[in-house]
Amino acid sequence: MSETIQKYKRQKDLDLAKSHLQYLKELDEFQKNRQQNIENKNSQLVGQASIIVSIIALFVPLLINEIDNINTALLIILGSGFLFIIYNYSYSIIYAIETLQINKYPYQTRSTLTLTKENRSESEIEFINDEIEDLVSSINHNTNQNNKKGTNLINATEKFRIGTISVAFFTLVVIIVGITKEDNNSQKINITNIDKKVVNSIDSAIVEQLKNQNLVKLLFETNSNLKDITSELDSLNQLIKHKK
Repeated sequence: MSETIQKYKRQKDLDLAKSHLQYLKELDEFQKNRQQNIENKNSQLVGQASIIVSIIALFVPLLINEIDNINTALLIILGSGFLFIIYNYSYSIIYAIETLQINKYPYQTRSTLTLTKENRSESEIEFINDEIEDLVSSINHNTNQNNKKGTNLINATEKFRIGTISVAFFTLVVIIVGITKEDNNSQKINITNIDKKVVNSIDSAIVEQLKNQNLVKLLFETNSNLKDITSELDSLNQLIKHKK
């Protein structure tokens, strides 16, 4: 973005020159406030994006590792989504930090040289014209710098927005995958626990009796809850003792 160069036609009317000066002072104050607002927003964006990236980098890989038996294709999709999120947040931070590098965005202001130079103004109207020329030059330059910073802020905000939406979608996918895998694993664990508790709860003599009477098969076909199994085993034990 090229800087606009404007020249001020010096005035001879003192009142008109004062009006011009007041107008330029308001423009100069506006650009100073604009600069401060842009820099504050960029600082906030850097802090927020950095915190989110740190949280994602810490917890997301752990969430993926907690999902057992995940197939390779789904793992690649989740990994790609994770990298896409980091990419957007990283560029958001880069754009925002670039705006905060003051050496890349020098600003102009009124200079003491206006008063100390040898050919300085000798009358009020000449001095006001000098001050107006200083303000015109600095306002044009500072406006251009603020526009550059504003463009960076827009780009950083857009990357931050895409990253945030991606985080929400990515989290939803991970939760769905985690719940699905958890349900499957829970069923497998229950079957394993049933087998272990049955083996550990019934002594070898009772097992032999149950095998002869084909009651083990009946037990597994009619009971899926561990508490029901324990109660059923107690009943069968009493039945066997009664038969003896």
